[in-house]
Amino acid sequence: MVGLEWIGRLLAFFGSRLFSLVQDGVDALRDFVDTAVDFWHERTNRERMFLTAGASALALLGITAAFVSVLSGQTGSRPVSAAPAQPPFSTAAPDAAPAAPGDARQLDQSLPAHIPLAIPAHAGRLARASIPSTDGVLEDAIRQRLESQPLLQHSFMDAEPKLNGVRSAGRIAILIDDVGHNVTSLRRLLDIDADLSFAVLPRLQKSRQAALAISAAGREVLLHLPMEPHGYPKVDPGVGALLRSMRPQTLEMHFLEGLRDVPMLVGINNHMGSRFTEDVRSMRHVLKFIKRQGLFFVDSQTSPDSVAYREARRLGLRTAKRQVFLDHETDYAGTLRQIEELARLAERRGAALGIGHPHPSTIKALEDALPSLKRRGLQIVRVSSIVE
Repeated sequence: MVGLEWIGRLLAFFGSRLFSLVQDGVDALRDFVDTAVDFWHERTNRERMFLTAGASALALLGITAAFVSVLSGQTGSRPVSAAPAQPPFSTAAPDAAPAAPGDARQLDQSLPAHIPLAIPAHAGRLARASIPSTDGVLEDAIRQRLESQPLLQHSFMDAEPKLNGVRSAGRIAILIDDVGHNVTSLRRLLDIDADLSFAVLPRLQKSRQAALAISAAGREVLLHLPMEPHGYPKVDPGVGALLRSMRPQTLEMHFLEGLRDVPMLVGINNHMGSRFTEDVRSMRHVLKFIKRQGLFFVDSQTSPDSVAYREARRLGLRTAKRQVFLDHETDYAGTLRQIEELARLAERRGAALGIGHPHPSTIKALEDALPSLKRRGLQIVRVSSIVE
């Protein structure tokens, strides 16, 4: 029985390690290809001609060398000297007293010291659940080793959230975009008794003041990063927008300037960006900047063809995407209908993200609707609690 449990634990550990190695290898290969493409695009036509000629010459030399090697018979097998046999490895001390049957020391010694048990949270739960709970010894050493390891905090097997001891009907995250223009509307939103999150535009006169006020109220701050929309430049995303024509260095400069304008932030979402978020190469650059800063990214889904959420997942970046726009129709009744749609989506899926704006009709709709959502058992949570 113990042998089967050990096999299960080892398979769980090596499976998770193998998956991580494969994922790291794929990411490294993708980064190499992106770097090569960037390098190629930044060369002049003359430089590209020389690079192509050099690569062709190297390939020709390699083919010639292989052909000559075959003709001269140098590809035959060579004898390999056998390595001397090594004695079996033992970790037991020569003078150690043998452990009595059932002693926890015996179980701990049987556990290879070089194999950590820092496995994903769901695998850790399965491993702990598989340890018997009725014997006298209960494999105490194994249990202590498992429980002493740090496990991932989030897992698909985590328990569903509860509200005042009652199982929640679902979680709703509401992100208010375009903050930084009007401090009066922001004060009304901060007075709402709900854990709303706020995305602040950079380069505005009140950007910094707004971010500090939101943070002081205990709410979550995101940078509402302007990106190129369809129709640019006729459709203007604002100062400091990221454009597809920019080199990676210029994109990073604009990104860092946005970070300096909006303090206390925990994440990023796109302002406009319907064209920019469709461009894989541009989005990968920006997502790498975001990951380097330890932030998360929310895809506002301003385009149905956005690749931002998909690419963020591929990079291992914590991310989420918007499901419902609350105020496409900037009237009170229309916003109430969208809030109800968001609530039903959260009840079906367990969690949903809606994005709104500081319009007077939106603020009034939130003030009136959120208390009734709480009475239905829905939780209003900050955006960071639903990113994956």
